[in-house]
Amino acid sequence: MEKEEIHENEIHLTQDDGVIKRMIRAGTGRKPEKEDEVVVHYKGYLEDGSVFDSTYDNKDEGFKFIIGAGHVIDGWEIGIMDMQIGEKADLFIEPKYGYGAIGHVPKIPGNAKLRFTIELLNTHERRPTKWVMSDEERIKVTLKLKEDGGIKFKFKEFKEAEGLYREAISHLDAVQNDNKEVQNLKKTIFVNIAVCCNKSESYIEAIRACDKSINIDDQNPKAYYHRANANRKMKQFENAIADLKSAIKLSPKDKALRKEFQACKDEKKAHDKSQAKMLTDFFAEGVYNEIKPDITHYEEKLPEYDPSNPIVFLDIQIGDNEDKRVVFELFNNNTPRAAENFRCLCTGEKSTEDKPLHFKGNVFHRVVTGFMAQGGDITNQNGTGGESIYGGKFNDEKFWYPHSHGGVLSMATNGPDTNRSQFFITFKKTPWLDGRHTVFGRVIQGFDHFLEIEKVETGANDKPLTPIIITNCGQLTEEIPLSELDLERYSIIDKEEVSEENRREI
Repeated sequence: MEKEEIHENEIHLTQDDGVIKRMIRAGTGRKPEKEDEVVVHYKGYLEDGSVFDSTYDNKDEGFKFIIGAGHVIDGWEIGIMDMQIGEKADLFIEPKYGYGAIGHVPKIPGNAKLRFTIELLNTHERRPTKWVMSDEERIKVTLKLKEDGGIKFKFKEFKEAEGLYREAISHLDAVQNDNKEVQNLKKTIFVNIAVCCNKSESYIEAIRACDKSINIDDQNPKAYYHRANANRKMKQFENAIADLKSAIKLSPKDKALRKEFQACKDEKKAHDKSQAKMLTDFFAEGVYNEIKPDITHYEEKLPEYDPSNPIVFLDIQIGDNEDKRVVFELFNNNTPRAAENFRCLCTGEKSTEDKPLHFKGNVFHRVVTGFMAQGGDITNQNGTGGESIYGGKFNDEKFWYPHSHGGVLSMATNGPDTNRSQFFITFKKTPWLDGRHTVFGRVIQGFDHFLEIEKVETGANDKPLTPIIITNCGQLTEEIPLSELDLERYSIIDKEEVSEENRREI
């Protein structure tokens, strides 16, 4: 994707150069504004020049959307509001204004820089906002949006359809006379949103939409059915079966529901069997090795804070929320290899072109409520890989600090001397891991931010259903005032008994 040369007709539309417009052909008339409906033709390119999407195959119809309604990426809205009818331009869009670190799989990878060739075909004058419409006008617009959403759904444009349905709901929320007709319309549209979300694999959002529909009318079999569908996809079979029972109770003659109910029970049975086999295999392979390595030194408590130790940070983003910083002290004196490994993976200083040894852009792939959050698989992002700065694995240092508090930073391994890049941070004390996993640091600032991770819903294999991404990381060189550090809680002995059900393994 060429953009290195400076062109006379190139306009930088954001201060950080995140959106750059290069005009190909001038247009005429006014530029579109928020809430205007626009029609465009476009072709999208990845950085290697390959085309991932285009409307030019359908010459008669372009792509229609409303600016500000959340139907398109930010880079599009910024760029198109600087165009005139008939204008054709290239938009160069950085990930921040495109699809971010997550991407839009399978077509667009994470952190992709994109180029769109866009032609503005038409724009319609701004419509009256929903706040100045009459109830009758709001319902009329709602029905049109619902109809447009159905058309988008028919053409498998599920995200666009969802956006139109959500806009329809926003108009209904503004209706003053919230009568039965309005409630029934809301109930139906929430189910439509759920169907779109299931199609685009946004299962949490599908469940939320069904919840809202059921809150309006709990005698709504379609809402139970689509919520069951989302739960089934997330391997939450008990919830799915309960919802299907509710749907069948409301529609006892619906054979399709009974067929779905049986299929869900069969899938649960197969899943339970495979999970049992997986655990058996893990034990056989020593993944959950109960044998402690030879212990040379065991500490009963964590060390006193030492400002000369390396201080590093992870900026962690949960879903679309703003990223928040968590700061760590690394125990360099007694666990120097583990501490240096983590420090270098935070700074990325050992990375090469062929081997990016860096936590930046990586995810927390496993979260267990009441236990810990695990990340650092820099090769596979799913807990099956990882690599240390020393090449492959490195041995335990056999200096064992206790997992005595929430906020303890420890190596995630599958047995003695198998340290790589994977780590975990505890939510609570986990004494059963003492002597088997090397504690090499602790959270000293931002523990409350870290605890937000514990609230994220998870699916099969404890995988978070909302992405938890390390957006940035590194080492801090300036000393942090003691008054700003969260150290007091480490001096408090946690006397809470650990229940057997919470004794999970890494």
